[in-house]
Amino acid sequence: MGSKKFTLAKLLKIIVILVISIIVISQIYGNIKERRNQKPIDENAAGTNYSFDININLPNGEQDWEKCSAGNFDISYNGELKGKVWNSDVCNESGVDLPYDSIVLIRDIKPANNSYVSSITGAKWDGTYYRYVVTGPHIININTSCSRGYVFDGYKCVQSISNRIIFKDGYFIPYLDFINHQMEKPIAYGWFHIVFLIAAFIVLFILYNNKNHNEKELKWVLGIYGVSAFVLEFLKQLLWSYNFKTNIWSYGWYYAPFQFCTMPMYICLICLFLKNTKLRKALLSFVAFYAMLSGILIMIMPEFCFCTDTLVNIHTIYLHCGSFVVAMYLLMHEIKPTKENLISAFYVFITCVIISLILDIVFYKTGIIGDAVFNMFFVSPYFPSTLPIFDKIYVSVPYVLFLIIYIVLVVFGSWLVYYIAKDGKNYLATVSQDMQVNSKDLNKDKIKILN
Repeated sequence: MGSKKFTLAKLLKIIVILVISIIVISQIYGNIKERRNQKPIDENAAGTNYSFDININLPNGEQDWEKCSAGNFDISYNGELKGKVWNSDVCNESGVDLPYDSIVLIRDIKPANNSYVSSITGAKWDGTYYRYVVTGPHIININTSCSRGYVFDGYKCVQSISNRIIFKDGYFIPYLDFINHQMEKPIAYGWFHIVFLIAAFIVLFILYNNKNHNEKELKWVLGIYGVSAFVLEFLKQLLWSYNFKTNIWSYGWYYAPFQFCTMPMYICLICLFLKNTKLRKALLSFVAFYAMLSGILIMIMPEFCFCTDTLVNIHTIYLHCGSFVVAMYLLMHEIKPTKENLISAFYVFITCVIISLILDIVFYKTGIIGDAVFNMFFVSPYFPSTLPIFDKIYVSVPYVLFLIIYIVLVVFGSWLVYYIAKDGKNYLATVSQDMQVNSKDLNKDKIKILN
């Protein structure tokens, strides 16, 4: 027994060192690339500030802050990040003075829905950012065009008249304005985040203390989460694809719901109709060991998923807190932390990755999505991954190596969940046995005293 524990601990250390090494190497590689692209400092120009303008031009040449989203514009100087100068939904920003040799890094450009960035004058793509080194007064023009099969309707790019679906007030969706409600963007560990965290742990506490676990209770847990998550997902798809001002539907392929985080929703719905078979156990094992990862990640670091749409914020935090609660419930009552269950969960994960790759390739090659972004599981060979850490790895190594690292890291995370759950079960079993022994000894002492 001692030798086995030593082997697992040693393996854990090796994997942790390997993961950290990959992240550090990719970071160093990115820094080297950044320094190579910097221009030498002209001592005569050092200390001089120059005006710098950024314009985002819509497909019809208009500039209107209500019609586009500029994304983030990071300003660095001598390789050191100085802060975000632009971080709002604007189409142009002018009159900003920047020091000579400042490097403007343009990232996360989000033009109007179903349009794309057709050209950026004055900036060069380096594999991660559009980059411009300030050497004098300059204007960067970001030009956008409608994706193939789309036209500009004066507000955004929509499907051409032969393909688009028009919804009229009072006809198809007369009472859905409520889903378009806006709120101030939540912050990590603000009131919005804390409320859902507390609710998740209250539900988890109730489920843990329920000793009458049975098949009916399992179906209730799966059904409540699966159905509610599906309704929220449907409303989110509607919100981000339907123009409430023009009553025009234009589906946003980037938000297609076949992602790592939506798998628990589908699995819970599917398992409602499955008996206690190997297939159901494999699917639920995936939720227990793999969905736990995405749930914990967003519960700890939700800020990069929050926005100003109330419905989307509720959907995001509920989807991940809910998957965490369901995964914990399964580990407590339904799925034992065994190697057999871990392996079956791995098969489900690999199957999902393969399906995602097939969808990514087919949708891109057939032109169904036009020029929109379609990146299921964030493993597309055509679009960069936007997941934290993985986004840096994607641009630092060949795609095949990125895919291998992606799979290895996710599998490693699931193994950590398995290892912790296994040790936790053993610890709780030991504590329970000790309590029973102590209780028996206490009863014997009471009998002796009474005699």
